[in-house]
Amino acid sequence: MQHWKIIALLSLWALLTALTFWWYQFRQIQPFAQTNAFFAAADLPAPPEFSGLPGLKLVHFWREGCLCNPANLEHLRELLSEYRTSDLHLFVVASGKLPSHWLNTSYTTLDETANAGLFSTIPSAPGLAIWDTNNRLAYFGPYSVGPTCSARNSVIGLVLDSLLAGQNTELTTMAGNGCFCDWNTKQG
Repeated sequence: MQHWKIIALLSLWALLTALTFWWYQFRQIQPFAQTNAFFAAADLPAPPEFSGLPGLKLVHFWREGCLCNPANLEHLRELLSEYRTSDLHLFVVASGKLPSHWLNTSYTTLDETANAGLFSTIPSAPGLAIWDTNNRLAYFGPYSVGPTCSARNSVIGLVLDSLLAGQNTELTTMAGNGCFCDWNTKQG
C-alpha cells in the first residue's frame, strides 16, 4: 500500500506543479486585436513647460490599464538609452495614475489644464510627440508602424537623428496599425 501512496503523492505534486506553471505563464496573456490609430496635430503649440528649455522635447502618451504599455515601455527605454547623451528631455502626458518607479529615469508630467489642447488631440496611447530645439512640433504619432512596438519598426530613431543633425522634420500626421488603447476610454 505504501507504494501507491507515494505514486499518488508524486502525481499530485506533478499536477500542482504543472498547474502553477501554466497559471504563471499565461496569467498576463490577453487576447490581442490589432487596431488602427490616426494621429494628426499640425499646429499644436508647445507646452508652457518647454519655455526656456533647450534641446529636443519628447512627450510620451501613457494610458493607465493599457495592455500595450509593457512592450512600449521597453521601446521607450531603448530610445532613452540610445539617446541618453543627447540634449533630450522627457515629458509624460498621463491618462490615469502612473505607477511608482514606472521608468526609473527623470521625466516631467505635463499639466492637463495648461495643456488642454494637447490632451484633447491625443487619439490613443501609446504614442508620442517631439518638439525640436525651436519648440516646433516635429513629430506626432505612434512609436512604430507595425503590430509590435520595437526599435526594429520604429521611425522615432530616424526623426531624432534628423533633428539632432539640424534638419527640419515635420511628421505630424501619422497612421499606425498595432497595439493601441483609445485615449478617452477606460481600460482593463
